[in-house]
Amino acid sequence: MMNSFGAIVLVAAAAVCLLGLFLSSLSLNLKTARNLTRSIVLEWIDAVQGVRGRRRLAARFARLALKLLGGLQRGVLQGIGLNYQLRALALARQCFYSYAALLALAFFTLMTMMVAVDLSNHYVVTHSASDLPLFFRLTAAWAGSSGSLLFWNMLLAFFSAVAVYQWRHNDRSSPPLLLSLGLLQLIFAILSVYFDDAQPFRSYGGAMAAGRGLNPLLLHWAMIIHPPILYVGYVSFAIPFALTMGALLSRSLKQDWTPAVRRWTIFSWFFLGTGILLGSKWAYEELGWGGYWAWDPVENASLMPWLLATAFLHSLLVQDRRGMLRFWNIVLLTLTYHMCLLGTWITRSGILQGPHTFAESSIGKPLIIYIGLSFLFYLRYVYFMRRQLRPDQAMEAITSKEGSMLLNNFLMSLATLIVLVGVFSPLLPIDCSFDHGFVCNKVEWKQSAFNKVMVPLGLFTLFLMGASPLLSWRKDAWSVWKRTLRWPLLAGIVAASLFGASYGLLFTRGENADASSWGPGVVAEIFSILTVGIAVFVFWGLAQEFWQGARSRIARFQENPFRALALLTLRNKRRYGGYLAHLAIVFLFVGYSGGSFKQTDKFEFHYVRMPYEEGSGLVRYYSGDKAYLDAYEIEARDLFLHPVWKDNADHSSARDFTIGQQAHYLVREQGEPRLPEVPREGESSFDFANRQHSRAARLIKVLSGIVVDGRMSTERQFHPQIDPASGDVVREGERALHQPTSKPDIRSAWNQDLYIQLGAIFDPASGRNPDLNHAYEVFFFHPMGKNELAEDLLFPRRITATLEVWINPLVKFIWLGSLLFFFSGLLIVLPFGEKERHPS
Repeated sequence: MMNSFGAIVLVAAAAVCLLGLFLSSLSLNLKTARNLTRSIVLEWIDAVQGVRGRRRLAARFARLALKLLGGLQRGVLQGIGLNYQLRALALARQCFYSYAALLALAFFTLMTMMVAVDLSNHYVVTHSASDLPLFFRLTAAWAGSSGSLLFWNMLLAFFSAVAVYQWRHNDRSSPPLLLSLGLLQLIFAILSVYFDDAQPFRSYGGAMAAGRGLNPLLLHWAMIIHPPILYVGYVSFAIPFALTMGALLSRSLKQDWTPAVRRWTIFSWFFLGTGILLGSKWAYEELGWGGYWAWDPVENASLMPWLLATAFLHSLLVQDRRGMLRFWNIVLLTLTYHMCLLGTWITRSGILQGPHTFAESSIGKPLIIYIGLSFLFYLRYVYFMRRQLRPDQAMEAITSKEGSMLLNNFLMSLATLIVLVGVFSPLLPIDCSFDHGFVCNKVEWKQSAFNKVMVPLGLFTLFLMGASPLLSWRKDAWSVWKRTLRWPLLAGIVAASLFGASYGLLFTRGENADASSWGPGVVAEIFSILTVGIAVFVFWGLAQEFWQGARSRIARFQENPFRALALLTLRNKRRYGGYLAHLAIVFLFVGYSGGSFKQTDKFEFHYVRMPYEEGSGLVRYYSGDKAYLDAYEIEARDLFLHPVWKDNADHSSARDFTIGQQAHYLVREQGEPRLPEVPREGESSFDFANRQHSRAARLIKVLSGIVVDGRMSTERQFHPQIDPASGDVVREGERALHQPTSKPDIRSAWNQDLYIQLGAIFDPASGRNPDLNHAYEVFFFHPMGKNELAEDLLFPRRITATLEVWINPLVKFIWLGSLLFFFSGLLIVLPFGEKERHPS
């Protein structure tokens, strides 16, 4: 019943979308219609032949098209009882509001089915389960391809309705605005109706026995905020693009359309950037690989539009202040919008593999065709308007503020192009040589390949980011050298020199320190030194700007320094909020620079099985081996095989039986005291090992990275795969199939993180990796199990377990920068404080 209702709502929404698009076309005036029917091919032919005036092929084609379109418009308007175009435009707006309401109803229907675990629905069966907590049943609505696509479409409908309402009094540019948004809505409406992979209301012939549940990797607190925030950033970029195209196609560029475009772009840029940083945090805490950014295709897909949007926001300042870069700005916004669509395609087409991508989907081809046609369709209007988009003034100095922003634009665009090539490198024959004739091969770019190019580019961009606020409009850098640049540059040089002389005392060079993406490891260290120097240069320059502004307010209004700084920031949010965002980027770069001193190693600890603890259901191994890395002493202690039960689980069913392999360690840094703890009376070994730290100890660990008793634990969990038809665990023969997840432990100090993750377990007696999961399932559920004899028969007496260890310097600065980015962006986005100012 609910499946049919949801499908009917989607069909009705598609019909309303089509009607809105049709009414929008009826509301076009003749000038806008002429712009839409211009042919770039015919204009090129006219230019080659030198034909001018009314005899041009392009002019004759436009007259014919307008004659046909005008007659069709009049006939249709009269036929449906509309007396004039503005009434059609008003009805088109109502269609956009209705479409948003229908999409919200469809998504609410899906959420209801997820909560109720309607096992007749294909999407619910593959992403929900009755034993899944309500929190994750709700968030699973955007965890899969078709559900996330419906969520994407609902957000687009909502933002479009808001934009249409905001622009309701502008009858001239509204029709092309509605057409641009309507076309995008229509392609996703068609996908959701005609393509099974995008249809969230597909049903089975009858209800399944059980749901598969959510992918265990997604059982994380960030699931509730990371995908929605990222989608908001992706989707909302359609609004500033459509506003710009509306002004462009209606020849309304002389109207001040940039404030609305700026507000929407800042909104999208903030959410996309926040989503990217949240994804880094999730990857670091959940995947157990010791990193936060792997240049994965989907990571890159979100980074590319963010880079272009950052460039656009900066060059929009130049347009407002100096009347320059209009043509370039519209090109940037067009690229940003289509990069957002491309990111959606990369995630869902299945053509590029990564940990974030969905399986291969049938929607890949129609979506990429639409993206290509849309890009060409809109880019030609930018070409047609190139003369109207000429700058009002010429650039007078390349080292001026506008010159630095233009150069920054170039670097960010170049970075986007490099990332784009790297993303599609598995599909492109770009690795060419003359070894045996001229041969080109497809070679996938790895993390080192990206770093080799992007790190130097990022450092140059960081320097320009710091220099730009200190430069003046129209004047070259030498004219402001003493007033603004001298002290920040000197501070940066001193900081780089001091760090270069002392980093050997702060960080230990690992065994692989003589190798990096650039060859000798010392090159990576030089880049880190440069990063610290440039970061101090930027920090000093920003502090100088804040101090000068606050000092002016103190002298003018007799305010105390804290009030002066607060009001300075609130009354000039675009400027000083932007400076805080720059400071956030500085902290991020400082954190990234620590990667040059990263160390990683693997240790094998020998364990012996301990006597069975009657009635516990646990298998316990113990080791006293020690290993040393840098200044850390790592002592292996208990390793448990134990069950992990969900809430309200059936403890007699293998369906609810998740197997945990949990290892405990005592870790001490050189010279660090450790407060030993002893078991309480009657406390089991498992409870003692997993005893929670006190609140004070947890606070000390978060703030300083010090663990007062030295305890750290890491775990691998193996979740059973469920067959929806039978409701039983999927098996190969007698062995249950499991999906593994990792739970690393991180000891995070300001100078470095100690990151540990349990690895493979080996049986030295048999010379292979034992199937501990199958043995433990038999031990736990067999009628003759859970005793010392069964334990002796099923489990090896001795094992070795690998511990993977990473020392990640300065990672805490990445999370500090992420927090500052969020709060600075929130400050700029929220509608209080500074009023919108129009350039004089």
